[in-house]
Amino acid sequence: MAVFNLTRNWPIKDRLPPTAIDDRYKVLGANLDANQALQLYRGAFSGASAANNIGLTINQADTTNNPIGLSIINAGTGKGAFIDQNGNGIGVHIDSEATNQAGIYASVLAANTAGAIALVGGNVIPDFETVLAGTVTLNSHGTSMLDSAGGAITGTLGTPANTTPGQFKCIVYDWCTCTSTVSISLHETSDPEVATFDAVDEYGLFMWTGTEWVTISATCTFV
Repeated sequence: MAVFNLTRNWPIKDRLPPTAIDDRYKVLGANLDANQALQLYRGAFSGASAANNIGLTINQADTTNNPIGLSIINAGTGKGAFIDQNGNGIGVHIDSEATNQAGIYASVLAANTAGAIALVGGNVIPDFETVLAGTVTLNSHGTSMLDSAGGAITGTLGTPANTTPGQFKCIVYDWCTCTSTVSISLHETSDPEVATFDAVDEYGLFMWTGTEWVTISATCTFV
């Protein structure tokens, strides 16, 4: 049961005179307030259709002109968008299938001293992977936790898919039963440079400069 569907043209069967459009909103669980702002209400539903009742769906399907899906223009000093997540759910979830575009892009004036993104009252949970025994190509971003419980790891760290300078990569020997190695392509000291991990909690922190990986800090050894 859809609460409200924004479409470019109303289906013929749903077309109503302009004077009755407010009644149309109310039937669908929406309303226009005194300032002519659109209000949507999505209550609880039961039954077979209750699993995926979305409060608002905007479907921009024009892949020829590729217009903006949703634009919010706020001329005042208030928040451009505000999400009050009261339940135990994710406040904002972006599922991006782009291959060479950022999932979140924030652009601010150069003179803005507050920064592009501010995080208050929480922490950033980094992307990580668990790497098990065998020959493995490590992700070029986030943290790789090496677990050699099933045998030695022979890893490779290649050129990052996103070649923007400043990208960090952390490798941690989370579980050690034997010696493992990671071959780092285009390292500042050698191509490749081999990092050896032979004790639990050994790590290597690297940064991509745009042309090579540099070691920021490490307790692993290099051979």
